[in-house]
Parts: sequence; structure tokens; C-alpha cells
Amino acid sequence: MRRRCLPVSWTVFLACLFISCQSGPSDRVAESPQDQDLARLDALELRLLDLRLAPDPAGLSALRAELDRSAARLSTSRLLSARVAGLQGQAALLAGDQPGARHFADRAAALSSAEDGAWLVRAALEPDPARRLAVLEQGLSAADRKPRLLCERGEELLRQGRYAEAAQDLDEGLRGLDDRYRALYGQDRDKALALAQATKGSASPVTPVSAEALQAPLSLRAMVERAFSGTRLLGSLSARSNPSFEDVHPSVTAAGLLLNAEASPDTAATRKDVAVFLWGVVLRAEHDPRLSGMYRRKYAASPVPDVPVDAPWFEASLGLVEREIMDLPDGIHFQPDGGVSGVDYLQMLNRLQRLYP
Repeated sequence: MRRRCLPVSWTVFLACLFISCQSGPSDRVAESPQDQDLARLDALELRLLDLRLAPDPAGLSALRAELDRSAARLSTSRLLSARVAGLQGQAALLAGDQPGARHFADRAAALSSAEDGAWLVRAALEPDPARRLAVLEQGLSAADRKPRLLCERGEELLRQGRYAEAAQDLDEGLRGLDDRYRALYGQDRDKALALAQATKGSASPVTPVSAEALQAPLSLRAMVERAFSGTRLLGSLSARSNPSFEDVHPSVTAAGLLLNAEASPDTAATRKDVAVFLWGVVLRAEHDPRLSGMYRRKYAASPVPDVPVDAPWFEASLGLVEREIMDLPDGIHFQPDGGVSGVDYLQMLNRLQRLYP
């Protein structure tokens, strides 16, 4: 029987079809196995961050087991093994296993001195502040990845009262990290910046205040006096640039800036006290009569569970949160009876100054 042959045109067509099926789009580049391993380790590092922010012993145990499996699987790569050992050390540290943390830090350093995890763990295990800072600085000179080391050095500098340096390290470090790290370091960055501004002298937008005073709870006296000295928004209530509480008590009372005008000036200020006071400053700065009562007109029921519509601080709380001068500490509640530290208040004044220069 004679074999039938396909026409030449069909042969060419089928050959082209076979070739096109075997090759993907020319602009697609397959991810290498090493890239995939690095992505997995990045994900494990973020899981470790989540566990640091919200402790979960069972979750931490599972993560440590997964890191052990990764260590066995990636044992042929020194750099990847160093990364895993660094993460194992941090996980052991979080679990309170200091001998294990030291073991893994030493292993990571032996595999690669450029692994930041080794330096992070070694610094955390160092009880002496000066030595801890030296370890972090040594790590910064050796490590390939520096953002976490910068943030940790910033926190150490903050504890040592070197506020400007701390703010610089924390800010630079956070810019190189996943946004989720702001939950870990962001508050200390803001604190360092506020303390640096408060203690640097006449160049500061506020009158210099001692670090001790800024760490202490805010009093009604400090609430009023620092607002006068730190902003230009209350000048019409006093002829003096730095008046005392007693000097301006009648004028701020008449202006409705004090929630409880009869309270002792040395009483600790609550968040609702601060809200009423700063909202009064905002109203004076904006000169907009429509602001008075606008939130009660807008809301029949309060959008903030612990700030009733009929509360004297309702308008103030919503107005300041909307302008990001104050916040909802847990993202839901205003916590009107909560305390305010000097640093917290300084940050509020700084935000006020930026809005109304």
C-alpha cells in the first residue's frame, strides 16, 4: 500500500504549531530556584515579625519547625543557610531560648558575616549597652542588608538619649523595610524625632523641654504653657510669648479651651482635656463658623464607640482625628480618659504647627 504524504503546507504549519507550544512568550523569564527560596525566607521573616507583634507560642513553635526543615533543605547553599540560621536565632530569642539563639547566631556568622540576622541576635543577647551598640555598628559595616540593624541601633541610641541620631537611624531603616515594620519601629521613630526637636534648643519649633519632663504624664499646666510657647496660634490670648498658666487662665477659660476650668493646673491631662483644648486652637486658626457643630449635624450616631454624640469632647475628638492631630490608639476607640505623655503632646503640637504654620 502506498504511504500518503501530507502536503508541504500542512507540514510547515504543524511544525510551527509544535514549536510555538514548546516555547512560552519571549518576555517571560522563569524565576530561579534561588529566587523562590529567598521569597520563602522573606515570607518566614514577616511571619516572625507578626509573632513578635502578636505573641503566639503555638505559631512560634510551628515557625521554628519550618525553619528547621528549611535549614536541612537548603544546606548546600552557604548564603541561604546563613539566612535561615539568622532567622532561627531570632525565633529562638523570641521563644526565650538564649542558648539556642546564640548557637544559631554563631552558625550564621560562621557561614557568612554579611548575614544581618547574626548581628541582630548577638546585639540582643548583649547586656551591656555600650557593647550592644558596638555589635550593631560592627554589623552595619559587615552586613549586606542594613535596614533592621539601623532600626535596632536607632532604638539603642534612643535609650541612650541620643535623640537626633536615633531619629535618623530609625527613619532611614524604616524606609528600607516592609511597611509592616512600622508597627514595630514607627512609634519609636516618632518619639525620637519629637525628643530631638524638643531638646535641640532655639531652632526647635517648641521651647526646649527636658527629656524627663517629656516622658512624664502631661499636666494641665504643661498642656497650656507648651501650646503658648510652641505655637503662634494663641497670641491673641496673651501679650506675653511664654505666659504662665495663671497668667492666661482667665482668657483660655473665656475662650472655652478648658474642659474643666476649676481643675488644679497640676492635674494630669486626659485625652479629652487635650482634645477640647486643641480643638479650640484649631477653631481659632481656621476662622470658619461652619466648623462649630458640624460633626453633630453630620452624625446622628457617633462613629467612635466611646465618644457619645452628647459628650462635650465629641466635636473635638472627631475634628482632631480627621485632621490627624490626634488618633484612635487602637484604630477604633478614642480612649477619652486615657493619659497623655509629654512626648505624645509634643507630637500633637508639631502636627498642629504643620497644619497651621
